Amino acid sequence: MNTGTIVRVSILGAMAAALTVVETMLPRPVPWVRLGLGHAAVLVSLWSDGSGPALAVLLLKIIVAGLVTGLLFEPAGLLSAMAGVAAWMTMSGVHAAIGRNLVGPVGVSASGALAFGLVQVWLFGTFLVHEPLWNWGVLIIVPGIAAGVVTGLLAATVMPRLHWIRDH
Repeated sequence: MNTGTIVRVSILGAMAAALTVVETMLPRPVPWVRLGLGHAAVLVSLWSDGSGPALAVLLLKIIVAGLVTGLLFEPAGLLSAMAGVAAWMTMSGVHAAIGRNLVGPVGVSASGALAFGLVQVWLFGTFLVHEPLWNWGVLIIVPGIAAGVVTGLLAATVMPRLHWIRDH
């Protein structure tokens, strides 16, 4: 990574962690759903520098926010981190396979939210509850996709204002 990429990853990682920490303090529209605003910074990084730096932003978000909130080594925090990595993999794949001109930040974010929800339902059911949670999947995944759309809209709104994306 060049110096500019390292600076962008650092700034976006800090922003992602801060948004995540603030969001944990806000009331949730549905008890098990958050908007995932920190993922907007991951989307911005995906668009500005690609999937590798976007993963670095995600990992910074997971580590810093997890340490601040005390959830880093809790079961729910670990499973959420794994679902976050699945979301990054999906977003990176959709972004690369379909191209940034065909699917924008909203579509990429919604696909990541779908992956996050599916993996989270599977992991929580398998490792915490020890029974399938697929009956609850709709209640978890559908609001998650809606949250992914909101996060994608936030990223799409912010990106045109960031000079380092326009200059790429």
